[in-house]
Parts: sequence; structure tokens; C-alpha cells
Amino acid sequence: MEAGNTTLKLKSMIKSIRYLITLLILLFTLIPGFGQMVRIEPADAEADDEIKIIFNAKAGRGELAGASKVYMHSGVVTNNPQGTEWSIVKGNWGADDGVGAMTKVEGQEDLWEITLSPSARSYYGVAAGTNIYRLAMVFRNAAGDQKATIAAGTYDWGFVAGNGDIFVDITTGPYVLISQPQQDEIYIRQGENFTIQAEASAAVSAITLYIREGGAFVQKQQLSSGNTLTYAYKPTQSGEVAIKVVAVIEGVEVENTRIVQVHLHTAPLVQSLPAGIRKGINYHEEDPSKVSLVLEAPGKDFVYVVGDFTNWEVRADYQMKQTPDGELFWLEVIGLTPGQEYIFQYWVEGITKIGDPYADKVADPWNDQYITASTYPNLPQYDKTEYGIASVLQTDQDEYNWADTENSWTKPAKEELVIYEVLLRDFLETHNYRDLTDTLSYLKRLGVNAIELMPIMEFEGNISWGYNPMYHFAPDKYYGSKNELKQFLEAAHQQGMAVILDMVLNHAFGLSPLVKMYWDPVNSTVSAESPWFNPQATHPFNVGFDFNHESPYTQSFVDSVNLYWLEEYHFDGFRFDLSKGFTQTNNPNNVGAWSAYDASRVAILKRMADRIWAHTEDAYIILEHFADNQEEKELAEYRAAEDKGMLLWGNLNHAYSQNTMGFAQDSDIKWVYHGTRNWSVPHVVGYMESHDEERLMYRNLQYGNAAGTYNVKVEETALNRIKAAGLMFYTIPGPKMIWQFGELGYPVSINACEDGTISDNCRLSPKPTYWEQLDDPDNKSLFDHTADLLRLRNEYNVFTSGTATIAEDGLVRQLSLKNRANTTSPASTDEMNVHIVTNFNVSARNATVVFPHAGTWYDYYDGGKAVEVASGSLSLQLRPGMYKMYTDYPLDPDVVTGLPAAAKAIGLVLYPNPAYNLLTIVTEREQVQHLSISTLQGNSLSPRRVSATQWDISSLPAGFYVARVMVSGKSYHLKFMKR
Repeated sequence: MEAGNTTLKLKSMIKSIRYLITLLILLFTLIPGFGQMVRIEPADAEADDEIKIIFNAKAGRGELAGASKVYMHSGVVTNNPQGTEWSIVKGNWGADDGVGAMTKVEGQEDLWEITLSPSARSYYGVAAGTNIYRLAMVFRNAAGDQKATIAAGTYDWGFVAGNGDIFVDITTGPYVLISQPQQDEIYIRQGENFTIQAEASAAVSAITLYIREGGAFVQKQQLSSGNTLTYAYKPTQSGEVAIKVVAVIEGVEVENTRIVQVHLHTAPLVQSLPAGIRKGINYHEEDPSKVSLVLEAPGKDFVYVVGDFTNWEVRADYQMKQTPDGELFWLEVIGLTPGQEYIFQYWVEGITKIGDPYADKVADPWNDQYITASTYPNLPQYDKTEYGIASVLQTDQDEYNWADTENSWTKPAKEELVIYEVLLRDFLETHNYRDLTDTLSYLKRLGVNAIELMPIMEFEGNISWGYNPMYHFAPDKYYGSKNELKQFLEAAHQQGMAVILDMVLNHAFGLSPLVKMYWDPVNSTVSAESPWFNPQATHPFNVGFDFNHESPYTQSFVDSVNLYWLEEYHFDGFRFDLSKGFTQTNNPNNVGAWSAYDASRVAILKRMADRIWAHTEDAYIILEHFADNQEEKELAEYRAAEDKGMLLWGNLNHAYSQNTMGFAQDSDIKWVYHGTRNWSVPHVVGYMESHDEERLMYRNLQYGNAAGTYNVKVEETALNRIKAAGLMFYTIPGPKMIWQFGELGYPVSINACEDGTISDNCRLSPKPTYWEQLDDPDNKSLFDHTADLLRLRNEYNVFTSGTATIAEDGLVRQLSLKNRANTTSPASTDEMNVHIVTNFNVSARNATVVFPHAGTWYDYYDGGKAVEVASGSLSLQLRPGMYKMYTDYPLDPDVVTGLPAAAKAIGLVLYPNPAYNLLTIVTEREQVQHLSISTLQGNSLSPRRVSATQWDISSLPAGFYVARVMVSGKSYHLKFMKR
């Protein structure tokens, strides 16, 4: 009796201690910023309990702190108490569909909870008798483009794997585990054994192994002590094998059963690759009922082709042949229906299931379902999530017939490029190539001559910037079909616009077949045997898995990718993402050392460039590099004498933002000019904004400076300052880049969330389009101003080939552009020089404007008015945000003023333009008889005349209007803007 009471008291004490521990954990978790990321209630929960999971979004790296929605993507581990293999998954990554949605803990901003009800076993659908050892989970936002992370390792609350998966152990009773074989599919050669091993959770009084192969269970081995049983089993045939282990632990009988599929295979037939066959899917024009498949897999023992044509079963006649050097596996598949799509995979050594790395179309069982039929009709029907991404082949496809213009159009010269960077996802609500083609007329009006598409090769998920590639040869179906992509390029070329592809070859992500083929599950990274990747990245800022660019395998793959997009889709060149990462010099944590001159990296990039230029001699090669100037200069000038050389991104976002906001600190813009860098060629792709940088208009409105009544945060003022920045940007020689909607003054932060809040976690989240602002006079005015600057660039060579000198006096900036002719008496616009002055202060400044030479200059923004500069300088008072441009050769006054020649003939002048409350109209000859005003939509208005030359327009809404002026019985039409 006393012993019984002692046991009860002990159990009661244990329960109390657990309760206190739970309370302490709860207390510390509720303290803002405290470290525990995950906890469960009850703390000692078992599989058949209802379990509450609480997630602290501030813990770890805090990516989901402040998120408006949090999802738990989760599963269970049933194969091993220390296992990390998810056997069941609940959640649809990237879908805001409620599956796994968490709710906020009442009164807590960043604590979220979800209940596995009525039990964990029921929630996940785990069969009775199957142990659940661990809960596996990842926490994400609604879009799936942000997930919570914490350093890998073991914590008192759980374990975090190298890939970021989080595991929390739950309590189990006595159990027996079948620890080997680890796979559910076993591939061995005829006559070989495979090991069966069982482990009990404690010492046994009996442990018995039974095997069923095509009949009843047969006892194979029995032990009466210990806790481990090992048995070598030799299967007699391919097929299903059931393994059952029964153990008695402390008088309790427990059992475990595993079903494995055994495949007996032979050594692959060794045979050379047929002539004319290369890596990937090879079609035979003369016989559309067959394809030849080739997979590069050095060091692998055997590969099967499995797919629609095998009914997704492993078949001996679909085992691939191997080349004598062991590098390639290949197989000819026959009996196909011409024109029919087939979905297939390579099963490498039976276990690793991948699509063809060179496939131009893949089937995604997770994400294709969210692509609309209007974007991509007749999507492949494929839902085998247990197999993952597969590739698609189709013989007898209709070949795309390129227009003859593809052979006759001329690419813009490198130094004349004006590139428009596009994230198709956020540029158009329909996010497809077909509608992108319809925007070409808009881009043509703007004056750009090149379009840069952010990555469009198949990336993980749908809602992405594209820098997480998995299949480098396949256009992502979320943007449309491959032929619509070709139609877009063809149409762009017909408009005189080049198309540049943002290429991601620094890395690949985990679903890449190249990554999956050589995987180290223990360290959750690629293995050291990988022909393509470094197990650990050699540089900081890496994402995904780092390509080894000194490997001949990687170099061959890189060349194949680059040449494919040039040849198949007629892209005109590439912008290489994170090109500074193309290095084997190991600086994993030192950004300064990584950025220093790297001879190995230079050699890697030159080799790649040579291969591209050997195929397409005038291809653009643009690098996102940001390395030592010596290195960038060498790359920019490489083979420049042959009219080649690489272009390098020039990020001036911060400096131009400081100018437009009205702050002098860090506002020097001279680095945008190649001459400042001592480069002999204008190969800096300068930009004020890019996909990676905050928007100027957002900064102006949020952080702009002010003095008196002048305030940069006022929208009209903010837009006008971007006009001044544009004048001091587009006119500087060298290629330039515009981020989408920058020409309209896009005011949405790069970190804007879909619910309108601002968070670093929302950097990659979808952003709204901005097309409606074309109807706003202020935004349209910025568009027109930008378009005019680009027209000047395109028409007058001083803006692309002249020599620039940038002078700075605080926030008063002067830009002198000397023509190559370098004459003080230009005979034409071909010899013209230009001088520009801007005041980025928030108050007026008296400035001495120093011109390149004395003489007559023409004020571009004052109707081409002649200004005599006798001594080579001019004193001006510059209002805040004011800008001026002077030319020493008169430009076409029709272009400058927009007045028709007939109106000029009678000295008809309308001012101010833009106008505010009063509109003044004068002529040199007779008085204005009548004025009527109409909107651009044709609605007529009659303003009140207040004097012989002035009309009251204060009641007119802001916008663009046409003034119909009657003089001597004749009508003259003049455009003006009302503020």
C-alpha cells in the first residue's frame, strides 16, 4: 500500500513539474522578443492527443514579424525518432486557401496558434498502430514568398535541419522501429541481399521478424534479448515485400510493418551515344513516333525512364543505356503518338525522381493548378506530388515561323541602350506575354529601345521574382506559352527594341534536377560528388545552391543555357544575376574580400562571354557585379576594340534619392558616368531605380525635405523633382535603365505588403500595377518629360557619345556635355554642346552657371529663347527643384514649344504653361477675338474673360486641355496643362 502511495505521489509530482515547466515556457514566450520559436500544448503530447502549436514570429530571424497572415505547412515523421523525412504533408505552398492557416493568440501581435484536432493522428490521417515521432513544420506568409527561419541546430524545444525544416518531438510509448531499409523502394541486382534492421525502444524479451513475399508471412528470425535485430534478405523476384517485426518490451507487445517495393535490375547496357544525339530530349524529324532521351549523371549506377508511356511503372525495357565513359545515360523511346504530350521522369538509381534538366516544359503537381486557362490553355494534367516535378515531351510540334524582319532589324548600340526592366507579374494584372506584347506601343512612345525581363525560366512556385530557378530551359508557364514568348520578342524587334533576359546562373534551388541528383541528406545540401555545385557557397549573399563555375560540367551547362535562349527565342543578350558570385575563391563570410579583384572570376566571365559572342557576336552581356573598379574596368573593356565588352550595372539609387529628397549627404552622382571610373568605354548601365531598390517617389513622399512652404512630400513637388533628376540622368552618356512605372513616379514601396502595410518581409510580395495614373495630369507630365528626354537621347549624339563633366556645389549640379566635334561654333546639331543646371535644394539658390564656352545658348525649357553668355558664365537664381538645359545650337522650336508654325507666324503665345488660375494669350498683331477650351475627350468649356489678354480658368479641374483661339477669323489650337 505504501509503495502504491509513493508511486501516486511521484506521478503527481511529475505532473506538477510538467505543469510548472509549461507555465514558465508560456511566460517566457509571451515576453516580446524572447527566443523560443515553437512550443506545443500539452508539452508531453502524444499522437492521439489534441495538440496546440504556438509559433513566435519574432523568434529566429523574424521574417514573419508583423505578417497579416501566417500558415503552418506541416507533416509528420513516422519512420524514425530522429528522422527528417516528411511522410504526410498538410498545406499547399503559396496558396492562401486556409489549409494550415493559423490564428493570432489573443492580445499578442506576433504569436500564432493552430490546433491539431481531434488529435494529431486524425489531423494528418496516420493509421492506427503507426508511431508519430515528430511533427515537421515550416511557417510561411500567405503568398509563400517568405518563411520563418532560425539557425540550424538542436534547441530545447526542437530540432532545425539545414534546409530550415522545423521538427518538434512528441511522446511515444514503447515501440519497435524498422530502421532499414530506409527507402520504400529498393533497387538491387539479382542475387544480392538487402539489410533489414529493427530497433526496439528498450530491451526486449522477444523480437521476431516476419517477411511476406507474394504469400503469407514467414518467420525469418527471432531473438530473446537486446533491442536490435539485423537480417540479410535475398528477394527472389521484383514486387512487393512486407516486413513485420513484433517485439515484447516490459510485457507489452508492439509491432511495426513496412511495405517495400523491390526492383531487381541488371547492369545497364554499355553503348555509345548515337551520332547527332545530345543531352536532353532529342526529337527525330523523320520519325515523330520516337524520341531519344539523354541524361548526364556521372558516377550513377543505373537510371530508369518512367512516365505516361510506362503507366508510371518501373519497366526493365525502360532502363537506360550507359555510355562507355559512364557520363551519360540514354534511351530511345518508341511507339509515341505524334503531337501528343507525354509526362515523364528519370528515376536515378530508382530513388531520385527528376525531370529532364534540358526540358523546355515541365509539369508541376503543386503549382500548375493555380495557372489560369486564359494564361496557359491545356495545361499538362499531373498530380503526382509524391514524385515531384516532371518534364513534358511532345513530338511533331508545330515549328514557330519567325518573320523575315528577324533577319533585317538592327539592335541598338550598347552605349545607346535605354532599358526598361520588367517584372511581368507586377507589370500587368494578367501577367502574360500576350498582353505584354500589347504594351510595346506604350514603351515605344516612352522612347526605350530595350526591355529586360526579370527571370522567366521555370522557378519554384508561381508568385516569385524568378531568382529561384529549377529548370533553366523551360519558360515558366505562369507567364504564358513559349510561342507567345517568341511572338513578344518578334514584335519587340519589329518596334526596334531589343529584349534582354535576366539570367540566373549563380545558383539553382532545391527542386533543380541537378541539385537533386547529388544530394547529401545528412547535411541537407548538395554532396561533394556533385559535378555542378559547391556543397557550401564560396561567397556571401548566396541563395539556393552555388554553382562551381570552374567545373567543366557547370561551364558546359552554362553555355548550353545561354546559347539556347539566344537561338531558340532570339533574345538579344543577358543580364547575369549576382555575377560577382561566379567565383571559386572562397570568401563565404567576408564581403570586402569577395568584392576585391578576383582573377579567377574574371577568367570565368571572359570564357563565358567568348562563348556567347562566338554564337551571337553582338549579344549584350550585362553583369550585376558591384566589384572592385579594376575588375569592372577590365570586364567593361574586354575586347572593346572589337565593339564588344561587357556592361555593368551602376547603382545610383541612393544618390539620386538623396537629391530628389533634398539632402546633400551621399548625393554625389558622378559614379553613373564611365569617365569618372576611368573606363575607356561607356559601359555603365546606370539606374536610379531597379527591382532591388526603393522607389524614388515613395522616398520623396515619405522622407522628403522641406523649407517654408516648399515641401518635397507634396505629390506635385515630388514628381517635379524626379523630372529634375531625370534631366541629370538620361542626358549623361552611357546606357541607362528604368524600373517599370518609374516614368510615372511609382509611389509604392518595394516593401509594401498586399494589405497596404510596409514590412521587409513583403519585399518579394506582389505589387499593384500603375496604369491608371496615365490619366493623372501630374503623372502623365512626368511621363511626357521622360519621353522627351529619351527622344533627345535618341536624336542627338551628344547625349550618347559626348564627354560629360559633372560639377557639384552642394545640391546645385551642373552637367556639361561636349560633343566629339568639340567646337564652340557648331554648324548643326551633330556638333551641338549642352549645359544643364539643377537645384535640388529645398530653397532658392544663386548659382554661377559656367558654360563650356561663351556665345549664344538656347534655353530649351523657355521655348528655345536665346541667351547671350558673354564671359562664359551666367548668374541665375534657381528656385528649389528648378532645372535648366541650354544648347549652343538652336533645336527645332516646334519640338521645344509645341506651338504650330501658323501660331508662331502671328506671334501667338499662351502662358504660363502649366497654368493655374489665369491663362494669358497674346499676339504680335491683333487681339484675340474668342477663346474656347475643350478637354482631350472633346467636352467644350467657356472660360470667363477678365481682360483683353487673360481668362479665368480657376474653376477648371487639373488636367490637359486644348485652347481654340480665334484671331482675325482664323482658329489656332494650342495645348496646355491646368494645375
